[in-house]
Amino acid sequence: MENQIKLSEVEINKLFRFTEKKMVHWYDLQIEIVDHLASCIEDEMTADSKLTFDLALEKVYTGFGIFGFAKIVQERQIQLAKMAKSR
Repeated sequence: MENQIKLSEVEINKLFRFTEKKMVHWYDLQIEIVDHLASCIEDEMTADSKLTFDLALEKVYTGFGIFGFAKIVQERQIQLAKMAKSR
């Protein structure tokens, strides 16, 4: 069994900055996305020990497709609008 790579605090902070740059401004949504990204990146880096954090992030982010996090952000906006309407 391979040793599972664990991201450092610095790398996790980079993921939070990355999500902010990609227009994810809600902290609770950032936490969910960062958790998902970190898990996938750890898996990628464990599978390929030559893969750097930045290359693994690029590979994982590519999996979100051409619009990146836009669909996730849009879904959150819809949820918030529905919650505000029901008050």
